[in-house]
Amino acid sequence: MKKFISSFLLITSFIIFSSSAYSQDDCLGMGSVSRFMFGGLNAGYGFQQFSAEGLNHYISVYNLNRPNLTQKMDEFGNAKGFWFGLSPFKIAIINWAVGLKFSYSILNETNEAVGTVSGETATREYELKLKTFQVILAFEYYLSENFAFKVADIGITFTSADFYNRLNQTGEQEVEQKLTSVDNTLGVNIAAGLIISIVPEFISIEGTVGYSYFYINEMEFDNGVLLQEDENSTDEMFNFINSGGIFAFISLNIGIPSD
Repeated sequence: MKKFISSFLLITSFIIFSSSAYSQDDCLGMGSVSRFMFGGLNAGYGFQQFSAEGLNHYISVYNLNRPNLTQKMDEFGNAKGFWFGLSPFKIAIINWAVGLKFSYSILNETNEAVGTVSGETATREYELKLKTFQVILAFEYYLSENFAFKVADIGITFTSADFYNRLNQTGEQEVEQKLTSVDNTLGVNIAAGLIISIVPEFISIEGTVGYSYFYINEMEFDNGVLLQEDENSTDEMFNFINSGGIFAFISLNIGIPSD
């Protein structure tokens, strides 16, 4: 991971330095095969799969301890939500473009269990919220003015999580507990996709599919107490989310024309 991050930072620094040089060339009217292009803003919707070994173990014990539930709690592993991004610039070299991107995503997954308490219906709701900031190196190949292939989006991610435990019972006020991840964890994204330009360099639709590696080890309550492995254990949980998985997003891009 350290070697990957070092290489990533080295390439990023080179691209930023090159963008400055190319923009100076453009200002001087040197007219090379390289071209500096402004980026833009984008937003989209998609999903992220993941493996939550620790959380799902907690849920399995929760269900076993309550055999009379009319609806058991489902496992977690597929969060959905919105993605927002900023692309400061691209460097175009013939049909290729290399650029720098920043993105932030907020993804949610909610499951619930239903049972009866003292003759009244009660619902237990678990909500997981994943928040990820990402720095991306994007490599694109333009098939034409309107179509580009995303050869690779390689990103470093910083992920945190919130987990909500809510109890709703007929005639009672909702009770809520919130847990947060102890640390922002470092991960890696690798993706590819297709860009369809509606108005070249200004409006485009982008589809992205990839694989994300990330993890969340420990979750803590507001008072600093760590979440235990399950209701029957006093041992602390250290594998709340143990790995990432496949993700896919579709987004709308609004660019700033460079000419």
